[in-house]
Amino acid sequence: MTDRLAVEPATESKDAQAHAVEAGLPLRAAKTRERLIAGVVAVLSEVGMGGITHRRVAAAAKVSLSATTYHYDTKNALVTDASKALLKRYLESFAHSAEIYRESKGSCNSLTGLAAQLALNAVGLGRAESIAWCEIILDAARTPDGHKLASEWFGELAESWRAVAAAMGEKLSWEAIQAVSDTTIGLYFIILALGLGEKQVEALWLSDDPCKVWGIEANPNIAAEAEHRFGRKALETRSKIIGGAIRILNRDGAGAVTYRNVAAESGVALTAPAYYFSSIDDLMRVAEGELFRASKERYRAVAALSRSTEMTPAIIADMSATILIKEATEFRLPSAAFYSLWLQAARSSALRPEVAGMIVDQATAWQRRAAILEGISFQDGIFFQALFIGILVRAMASGAPIEVLMETRAEFFEVLTHRRWPSLK
Repeated sequence: MTDRLAVEPATESKDAQAHAVEAGLPLRAAKTRERLIAGVVAVLSEVGMGGITHRRVAAAAKVSLSATTYHYDTKNALVTDASKALLKRYLESFAHSAEIYRESKGSCNSLTGLAAQLALNAVGLGRAESIAWCEIILDAARTPDGHKLASEWFGELAESWRAVAAAMGEKLSWEAIQAVSDTTIGLYFIILALGLGEKQVEALWLSDDPCKVWGIEANPNIAAEAEHRFGRKALETRSKIIGGAIRILNRDGAGAVTYRNVAAESGVALTAPAYYFSSIDDLMRVAEGELFRASKERYRAVAALSRSTEMTPAIIADMSATILIKEATEFRLPSAAFYSLWLQAARSSALRPEVAGMIVDQATAWQRRAAILEGISFQDGIFFQALFIGILVRAMASGAPIEVLMETRAEFFEVLTHRRWPSLK
């Protein structure tokens, strides 16, 4: 398909020459930087943000450690340059797609069709780059510099979506275009976390029961533990370990959760985390369950404030926006940690039953909440969940600017009244 967007690695010589011209670097230095950027993407995809070190990046890029530290003196410098390179390639892909549609050569007949193709790309050719981008954008939620980087990302991305919509001849409101973009981003987190392939992603549109096609057992207990086997003192130690793991997740992401780091953060013996949790995945499953239960309690607390016994699109939009604003501001770091664990599930199949359980739980809740809409389905629940995640990630990463928060309710209402979901049609 000529308009299928993918962030395909350009030839090294072409990228390096462009980089050399822009940065005023000798071609050899530019080539080294291009290799290092590819190394950062590879490491982010394989181990996550918490695993980024100069040594790992040098090994992935197949350059010397001294060359890595010469070009990038800090981890942040490595990640920032890689993020800018990914942004440039995404924007170039969108610009190319817009040109195709202006020439009436595009094969998708709508912006929602293009969004579906992007979701398929995320688990196919663009998988590594998509995971890397998700890692970068979640990490942006943790620092002011990250907020600035994310704001640049999302600002230019929004303009690119608008350009493609205009080239297609679609006269959509800003809220409609933004909702398609946000839903696509949210879908990335869902389908990457579940480790889906292209055929499994297509089941979102082609099957009445996508969970069956996914072939992933959803764990409804969210890593419930048989705590009765622990005494009081042991439970206290175990609780310290879980708390330490969550603090690391909040601060540094899933890649930084190791037995050594957790022991240091929790103030317990070095051997204690391994005694209570047979693997890091076991510990992260329990931590994720704690984060999920806490978020569900917050959601329910907001829902309980509604004085209406009858759901309407306006009330659902109000409730959804209120929940999202709290998560993006007051609970920004726990929310970022929660989705960081989803990205870890993209690399570890052991975490997927719990993630699948959470996705099914939330999709079912959205489906039930929107039952007033005609023909509402489980797939609608998945897409509404994806929209929520996409807006939340954008708000968290960019530092929850007031203009984003103010527009949230209008975006939810737009979708509830028109349901412009990604579509294979």
